[in-house]
Amino acid sequence: MRPLVFHPGSPLSVAELAAARLDGDLRRQPRGAYVARHQPENAAVRAGLIAPLLPDHHAAVEQTAAWIHGIIDSQPERLAARRCPHAPARNVIMAGVTLRHRALEARDLITLDGLAVATLERTLYDLGSISIADPDNASARRAFCEALAVPGLAARMPEWFASATIRLRRWRTVAQLIESRESA
Repeated sequence: MRPLVFHPGSPLSVAELAAARLDGDLRRQPRGAYVARHQPENAAVRAGLIAPLLPDHHAAVEQTAAWIHGIIDSQPERLAARRCPHAPARNVIMAGVTLRHRALEARDLITLDGLAVATLERTLYDLGSISIADPDNASARRAFCEALAVPGLAARMPEWFASATIRLRRWRTVAQLIESRESA
């Protein structure tokens, strides 16, 4: 299976990518990536665009996951990632990436084009949690409202909260926020 996204040096050189772009076979994407001209943008392509930018054994979360899932339209300027389950706990510093060191549960992960991404349920919880912790974060609040528009997502949240095996600090407040938005 051929890759959905091409990054310089993997498997094509910068010169080969530039030539393919000039020939009209590829189109340039943000952060130096290329995709086939006729490739529709979908979750797998968006995941492939940022996969090399996140550290190994980390998953895309928060607004980054919301963008990958298609909840928000524009790629966040600063990416967010959290440790995958069973990944070694070590300090990693990457430019342009906010790293959360508390690991995700395995149930909260899906894999898209080789990148671990938080599920829609986890993404909604994270966006609600950010909106509560930082009421001035308009982008998280807007993404939270957009996520609530995903058909059936809000209805799945009570079961998701009940099946959590790790402590979710703001689950009651996020659940109330979801309920108040749904009833409005």
